[in-house]
Amino acid sequence: METTTKDLIKFDNEELPINLEPAKIDFPKYEELKKRVTKLTDGLKDYVVTADSYEQDKKTRAELNRVQKALSKKRIEIFNKAVGPANEFKQQVSGLEKQIKCASDRISEGIKHYTDKEKDEKFQEIKLRLGNLALKYNVSIQLLGDIRKKDNQFNHWLNKSCSWRRIETEAEEFFQTKAENQKLKATLNQVVIDRAKSYDKPTISPNPYLEMLNYKDLDQVLVQMAHDHEDAVNREKQRQIENRKATEAVERRGDKYVDTNTGEVVDSVHSMSLRFYGSTDQLDKLVKYARKLNISFEKVK
Repeated sequence: METTTKDLIKFDNEELPINLEPAKIDFPKYEELKKRVTKLTDGLKDYVVTADSYEQDKKTRAELNRVQKALSKKRIEIFNKAVGPANEFKQQVSGLEKQIKCASDRISEGIKHYTDKEKDEKFQEIKLRLGNLALKYNVSIQLLGDIRKKDNQFNHWLNKSCSWRRIETEAEEFFQTKAENQKLKATLNQVVIDRAKSYDKPTISPNPYLEMLNYKDLDQVLVQMAHDHEDAVNREKQRQIENRKATEAVERRGDKYVDTNTGEVVDSVHSMSLRFYGSTDQLDKLVKYARKLNISFEKVK
C-alpha cells in the first residue's frame, strides 16, 4: 500500500508532517459472491406465495434474511475498521481547531470593543462636520439616516479606511440632490396651491392633491383637480335645482305648507319681525328673492 507524506501545517516555521495511507479493501471473491446472490434472487423476482408453498416460503425468507444480515454486519465491521483512523484524526484536529478558535474569539471581543469605540467617535465627528455642510444646502442632516446601521448606504463611512475626503464628497453630492428635490417639490406644491385658489365656488382644498404628488406626476394631479372641481360644480348645480324644485312644489295653505305633488304637510307657517335698511334697489332685490323662495311677507308701517 502506497504511503503519502503531507505537511499538515507549519507552526512557528516548523513543518509538522503527517503520513496518509489510503484505505484499501481486497475483496477477490466479490464476483463469485455476486453470482451466488444473483442466482439466489433471480428465481424469486416473480415468485408468488401459495397455500401449498406457504410453510416452505417462510424458511426461504428466513434464509434470505440471514444472508442479508450477515452481509450487512460484515460490511459495517469492515467499513468501521477502514474509517477508524480517519475519524480519530478528525477528532484530534477538530479539538485543536476549537481550542484555537476559543482563544481567537476572546481576542475578537476585545478588538470589537475598541473598534466600536473608534466608530462611535468617528460617527460623532461626522455629525459635527457634515452638520455645517447640510446647512449650506438648507437640508437636514437627519436625511442621512443612522449610518451606524449595516443596511445604511453610508455605513462604510465608519470604516477606518474611509477617508474624510470621500465622506465629504459623497455627503455633498447627497445633500445637493436632496436640496434640488426639495426645491422642485416646493415648486410643484405651489403650482397645486395656486391652481386650487384659481377655482371659483365651490372651492377645493389643495391638501389631498399635495399628498397625491408623492406618487403621481404634476400633470396627472392637475387633471384630477380639474375633474374633481367639475364634479363639485355639477353637484352644486344639482343641489340648487333640487332646492328650487322643492321650493316650487310647496304651497301655503292656511298656517301650513303643503307639498303640491303629494299633499303632505311639510312645515308650519312661522313669522318674525325684521327691519331692513338699504337702498331702494337693494330692498327691491330682497323682495324679489323672498318671492322666489315663496316666502310670504307684508309691509309693516
